[in-house]
Amino acid sequence: MSHPSTQRQPKPPASVAVLIPAAGSGKRMGDALNKVLLPVGGVPLIRHTVERFQAHSGISSVGLIARPSDFARLDDVFWDRARWSKLLPWIAGGPERQDSVRLGLEALADVSPRWVLVHDGARPLCSAALISRVLAALERHSAVVPAVPIHETVRQRGHTQETAGEVIDRATLFLTQTPQGFHWHVLNESHAQARAKDIRGTDDAQLVALLSESGPQAVAWVLGERRNLKITSQADLLLAEWILGQPDWGLEDS
Repeated sequence: MSHPSTQRQPKPPASVAVLIPAAGSGKRMGDALNKVLLPVGGVPLIRHTVERFQAHSGISSVGLIARPSDFARLDDVFWDRARWSKLLPWIAGGPERQDSVRLGLEALADVSPRWVLVHDGARPLCSAALISRVLAALERHSAVVPAVPIHETVRQRGHTQETAGEVIDRATLFLTQTPQGFHWHVLNESHAQARAKDIRGTDDAQLVALLSESGPQAVAWVLGERRNLKITSQADLLLAEWILGQPDWGLEDS
């Protein structure tokens, strides 16, 4: 991935849409309820997530992708719907995240945005500054991801449970986050190709890199944030509640 040198304030195009896949379940958290509906600081997690984009002046519309069985609960979460002017009608998700994003892109066809961001529903703490960095980078690049460096020593898994593997140079490694940003035609075409060729990826930027002639260099990166936590466990919920009370913690990390 290349690192854009600019940190200028973005000049977003006429239409910037955000897709928020949130069609998962609470199985890994030991809860029957979709984790994005669980409370963080007394407020449903997904409400925090959507608020980040509702409040950002560079965002035009927000498409929330969920299981149809959760639509009624989402109606309750966003009961004050008039306040959420950027929210589009709920989008039915697919069996896997990649399917959900593709269905979200299809639902945006009538909106026809120039740029599209994809953000995990379970990341409720990204800052306005991070969103702006992604938008600024999209002025020069067609695909952008936030990433943070790894500070711990990293090893490959050994041949047995008792054997530690080789140390990997952590200077070459980054943890990838969302929101990931794309020019509309780049992401839409990548998902179309992936479906036609039955290619699966762990995130949208990987699909772009796999299907682009430029390979990994097709994706630029900007500095992510430690506070941009992805909720995957009960412990993460407790940490997210603490971070909510620390508005300056983990905004940037070099």
